Amino acid sequence: MGSHRRPCGKQSKPSASVSGWLLRKTQELLAKRRERERNGATGQRT
Repeated sequence: MGSHRRPCGKQSKPSASVSGWLLRKTQELLAKRRERERNGATGQRT
């Protein structure tokens, strides 16, 4: 997972990079969801 992007570069601590990447992705997704709800997606939810 991600070996294609980093060919022998940071194999000492791959977990840290993955955790950071996941955190960023989750944060971005949450922000997008919040923005959608703010725009007016809340009305669709019943």
